[in-house]
Amino acid sequence: MTASLHNLPIVAGILKRTDVKAKDRGMVMIMREIIDRSRSRMTVINKSEKLKRLLTDEPVLVIANHPAEADVPILLSTLENRQDIYLIASHQFLNILPNIDNNVIPVYIGHRIAENNKLKNRIFNRIHESEKYNRDEAHKKNIESINLAAEKINKGAAVVIFPAAEELGGSFRPGVGHIIKNLKDSKKVRVVMVYIEGTSDWDYLRLIPFLGKLLPKIKVTFARPFGADEIKTDDGKKGAKKLEERYYRWLEKLGHRKEAFHRE
Repeated sequence: MTASLHNLPIVAGILKRTDVKAKDRGMVMIMREIIDRSRSRMTVINKSEKLKRLLTDEPVLVIANHPAEADVPILLSTLENRQDIYLIASHQFLNILPNIDNNVIPVYIGHRIAENNKLKNRIFNRIHESEKYNRDEAHKKNIESINLAAEKINKGAAVVIFPAAEELGGSFRPGVGHIIKNLKDSKKVRVVMVYIEGTSDWDYLRLIPFLGKLLPKIKVTFARPFGADEIKTDDGKKGAKKLEERYYRWLEKLGHRKEAFHRE
C-alpha cells in the first residue's frame, strides 16, 4: 500500500474533514481557517485596500520567501479569496487535500529534495509517497507547469510562487522569469512581492488548534505592486535575475540581509 497521510490515524480524520470544507470554501479560505484555528499571532503589513482589490480580481504574480513549510498556508491565508488562484508547489504535496489540487500547479523537484537529504524530507517521503521522476523527466514536466502558470495569468488569474532555491543560496530559479516572459500583456499583470518572518520547522504544530499562541509571532509584509513589463525580457534567466535583484533591494530597505529570504 502506498504511504499516505490519509492512512495515518487521527491525521486522516482531520484531513478528510478539512478537505470536505475545502470543496465549498476554496484554497484561500481553508488555509485562513487553519491559521485562525491555530490562534497564531500574526501581523500583516502594507496590505492596502487598493492591493486587496488587485488581489481579488486582477491578473497577478505573487512571490514570497520560503523559510519553512508553514509559509504556504500562512501566505495563502493573507491573500484574497478567488476561484482562479493557483499555487506553484511541489507535486509531493498533491493528494493531501484533493479538493484544492486543481488550484495547485505542480513542480517536480523531488530529485533536488533527495539530494538535500534533510531528515524532515526523508520522514515526509516515508509517510506520504509520490511518484518519482528523474532529472530529465522532471525538467520536461516543469516546462509544462511554467507554461500553464503563464496561461493562467494570461486569462486573468493569480499565481503564487516561491522562486528561490535554498541550495543556490537564495538565487531565483529561472522558472519565474519564463513565466513572465510568456505573458501576453505584461503591462496589465502586477507583481506583488511578500516577505514572511517568524516561521520555523516547528510550525507543523500550528495545525493543532490553539497551539499557535505558543509559537513565535508571524509577520507578513507586502511590497507595492509593479508591472511585470518592468522586468520582462526575452531571456527567462535574465528575467528571473532582474526580479531577484529587485526583491533583495526591497528586502534591504526592510533591514534584512539576502540570506533572510530563507532564514535569519
